[in-house]
Amino acid sequence: MATTRTEQGRRSSAAMTVLVVERDNDIRIALVSLLEDEGYRVLAAENLRRADNLLDAVSAPVVLLIGDAEAADFGSLEFFTMVAANPVTNHAYVYLTTTPRRWRLPALVQTLKSMEIPTVDMPFELASLLAVVAAAAEQVHS
Repeated sequence: MATTRTEQGRRSSAAMTVLVVERDNDIRIALVSLLEDEGYRVLAAENLRRADNLLDAVSAPVVLLIGDAEAADFGSLEFFTMVAANPVTNHAYVYLTTTPRRWRLPALVQTLKSMEIPTVDMPFELASLLAVVAAAAEQVHS
């Protein structure tokens, strides 16, 4: 029996955990629902400190879907700089942003680029976001 690409993606993502880090409660809930519908196990945190605590409790690598709600206090830059300094990190990262390209912190842009972390501009197309998350999940599995 042949399976569709979506069915194959759901089967391969079933064991993967995604940690959604987003300050906006409505966006966080929507992302959690979307990802659960795609077969991912999903954890959620409202900030990077809480996410860091959740990561300490998880034994397997995860995909972190990180919103830029903390950009005003440079929390995202500090977080990704810390990740870049730790070469044994097994997690995959996706950065969601509402910040227009011209206003993004150059140091954050450079850090994300050097770490090959995809940036997804909001609003986004659902299929595009899911493709980026699936690619990150595949990266964790390989």
